[in-house]
Amino acid sequence: MRRSFDRGDTAEREEFLIEACWLMRDRFTSNELWGAIGLPEKECMAWVEQSEGMRLFRTRLFSRIVPIVRDIGMWSANVQAAFEKMGLLEFCDPNLDVDRLLASDEKVAEEFDAQAHVTQAIHAAE
Repeated sequence: MRRSFDRGDTAEREEFLIEACWLMRDRFTSNELWGAIGLPEKECMAWVEQSEGMRLFRTRLFSRIVPIVRDIGMWSANVQAAFEKMGLLEFCDPNLDVDRLLASDEKVAEEFDAQAHVTQAIHAAE
């Protein structure tokens, strides 16, 4: 039996989604660290925001999340506006094959696990 949700439920889900995406987007900026160790916060944050590592992290993460949000029907004007503020609308390509991306991610994870297993076996044999 499919449950129908009222507007309050949808608004709560959107709020949760938006907050979670902000947290994931800013996960590794270390903004609380720079001032604490005596470095100029604004300059450090600008460097982090423009770094290749941050670009790759966000691309990898949100190229999966944004199309799924659209596909599950949470692509409201409110969510789109928040994603625009976060700079994530570039990941809304309707031609993106999310299933293929996720399958590729799974293959990479399996290869990583297999390599870790071999490494553990080698260390155990030593």
